[in-house]
Amino acid sequence: MSSISVSRVALPMVLSACLALSGAAGCTPSTSNGGGSSGASGASGGTSGTGSVQEGLVGIWQETVASNDSGYAARLKVRANGAFVFEYFLSGATAACATASSLDKAVGTVEFTRDRLVLRPSQRTVERRDCDGQETRTLPNDPMEFTASVKSYETLIGETTLQVELVGGGLGQPLKLTLLQLEPSADPAQPPAPPSFQLGSAPPYTELLGLWAPSPGSDVKFYEPSNGEFYVPKYNGAEHRWVRFEGGRYELATVFEGANEIGTCKKDLVYYETGNALFNLVRRENDRNFGDVRFEAESARLIVQVRQCEEDDGVKAYDLKPLTSYYAFEYTPSVGFLLGCEYPKHPYQFPVCVNRVGWNTFRKR
Repeated sequence: MSSISVSRVALPMVLSACLALSGAAGCTPSTSNGGGSSGASGASGGTSGTGSVQEGLVGIWQETVASNDSGYAARLKVRANGAFVFEYFLSGATAACATASSLDKAVGTVEFTRDRLVLRPSQRTVERRDCDGQETRTLPNDPMEFTASVKSYETLIGETTLQVELVGGGLGQPLKLTLLQLEPSADPAQPPAPPSFQLGSAPPYTELLGLWAPSPGSDVKFYEPSNGEFYVPKYNGAEHRWVRFEGGRYELATVFEGANEIGTCKKDLVYYETGNALFNLVRRENDRNFGDVRFEAESARLIVQVRQCEEDDGVKAYDLKPLTSYYAFEYTPSVGFLLGCEYPKHPYQFPVCVNRVGWNTFRKR
C-alpha cells in the first residue's frame, strides 16, 4: 500500500396542496382510479387503457408555476398501457373575487409521441371555487390535442430527465412538463479517458484509508450495502454522502431528499457505487497533494422513492451498468480529501459531483 510522497418560485400553499390531493382549501380529493405502482414508471391509474405511448415517455410529467398569489400546477400521469390521469389547477384573482381557483381533472386513454399528444377522456370534470362558493361540472369528453416538443433536461442536482412543451389542448397557455423519473438506460454512455487525465497505478494512499464525509453533521448510515436497506435522513443543513477507501477499493453513497425541484409529486434518491480506485499523484505544493484518480465501478445502484403522489408512491431500485469515473483529487491534512469534477462525466456521476463547479470536500470520520 502506497503513501503520499511528493448548491422557480415556490407555489402558494393552496396550489401545492391541491395537486398533492390532500383536501386543502381550493380543491377536493381526486377521483382518479388505479392500483399501486412504483411511481418511477407509473404503470397504473386512469382507465384500463387502449392508447399508445412512444418508448421513453411513460411516467409522471408535471409543472408548477407561481407569482405572488396566482399560478398554476399541471400533472400528467402516462401509463404503459396507454391510460392517463391529467390534473390542471389554476389559482388567482378575478374582477369579482380576490381568490378564485379551478381544478380540471380527466382520465382516459392517451396517444403520446415526441411531437404530438392526444388525450381522449372517458371522464372529465372541472371544479371552480370563488367568492360565491363551489361548483363542479362534468365536461364533454372531447379529445384534447397538443403539439409536443420533447427534449433532454438537466435538473438542479445534475440529473438528466426529459421535458415536454405542450401547445394547444384548449388550455389557453402552453405547458412545460418535466418527467419525474427517466428510466435508466441499459447501455449508458461511457466517456473515454480525458486526454489530460494521468492514469496512475497506486491504490488509495495510506492517508486516505477509512470513511470520509462532508461534515460532522453528514449522516453516513442511510444506506446499508449488504442488504440494500436505506432511509432518508432529516434535513440538518449538511450534505448526506460519504466515500470509503479500503485496500485497493472504494465505495460511495449519496442521498437526496426532494431531488426534483419541479412538480407536486416528490422523489428521494439514493445512489451507491463500489469498485477499484487507482490514484496518481501529479504534484505537491507544501502539504497540498494534487493528482488524478479513476474509479472503476463493479456495481452501482440507484434507489428512487416517490412520495406525495397518491397511487404512485413507492420505491424502485435500479441496478445500473457499472461505469468508470475520472476525477481530479486534492489531499491536504488540515482540509481533507477533495474530488474535482472537471473531466467529462457519465450519466450517474451527478450524486458525486454535487458541486459541479469547484471541488467536493470530504473530511475524515
